[in-house]
Amino acid sequence: MPKYSVNVKMPDYLAQWLMNEFWSEECRMIVFPRGSAAACVLSSCLCKAPTCMPVYSGGLPVAIPTVRGLNPAVYNHVTKKGQAALVATCRRMFKAMLYQELGNLFEHDVAVSDLIYAFLEKHGIEDSPKNWEAVRQIYIRLRQASRNRHNDDDAVNVC
Repeated sequence: MPKYSVNVKMPDYLAQWLMNEFWSEECRMIVFPRGSAAACVLSSCLCKAPTCMPVYSGGLPVAIPTVRGLNPAVYNHVTKKGQAALVATCRRMFKAMLYQELGNLFEHDVAVSDLIYAFLEKHGIEDSPKNWEAVRQIYIRLRQASRNRHNDDDAVNVC
């Protein structure tokens, strides 16, 4: 059971999704599975805490993984750039799940708003206008990128 954590600030929808997917009641923090992309990024960004440690308020507590050769009592700090890398990795994981669950609906004429509300509800994300709009934008961009890939494939086949 991890004893150390780092607080990471991230958008509300992402923090709520992570809590729904990776929250450990036992540890009272986010615990990424061993070998996952997020755990690997986090472990690669661990460093010694600076002597003059700034106090961060808020954020989501993320368990520091145990890494061979790194004592978590000493290596329990993640810099701002390391936290940004972790948040970017979590965003990619979120997008992958969104694509996996809703990607087969890209070509169908369905109400996007209903899909987004259902996705938010299913994954424990608060139904707020800010969260809904953020997830809607991600969905729209994924759908557009998918359509562009299909159009590029069609153009190659025509020639």
